[in-house]
Amino acid sequence: MANGYIIPKGGVQTFLNEMKRILNDPNMELIIDPRGSEEEEYYSTEYCLTELGYQEKDVIQKLLQLKLTDYIESYKDERVPKSNEFNIFGIILNKKEIYIKVKISSYTNKVILCMSFHYAKFPLKWAKWK
Repeated sequence: MANGYIIPKGGVQTFLNEMKRILNDPNMELIIDPRGSEEEEYYSTEYCLTELGYQEKDVIQKLLQLKLTDYIESYKDERVPKSNEFNIFGIILNKKEIYIKVKISSYTNKVILCMSFHYAKFPLKWAKWK
C-alpha cells in the first residue's frame, strides 16, 4: 500500500480491543462493502465470501479472532479524511491469504466498516516492529 504506515503495537492492540468490544455488543452494526472491479472479481469481497460460504456472522467471527500478529499496516481514509484510520490485517484460510481492511466508523453508534475481506492480490507482508 503506497500510503501505508505501521502504528505502535499498543495502538493496534487498542484498536483490536475496541473493535471486539463493539462486535460483541448486540446493538452493533457491521457494514461489509462487497465492492470489487469486474476485471478482478476474484479479489472482491463478494467473490471471496461466496466461495468460502461466509455470511455476516462468519466475518464477525474472523474479526473477533484477529490478533496483533495478523496486523499488516494502517492508512488514512482518503474518502473521509477526518474519520478513523483503516487497519489492515492478513489471515490464512484454506491455505490462501485473506486481506482484511477494517475500521471503527463510529464508537458512539457502534459501527464497524469492513471495507475488504478478500483473497490477497499481492503477497501479504505482516508488520515487524522494532
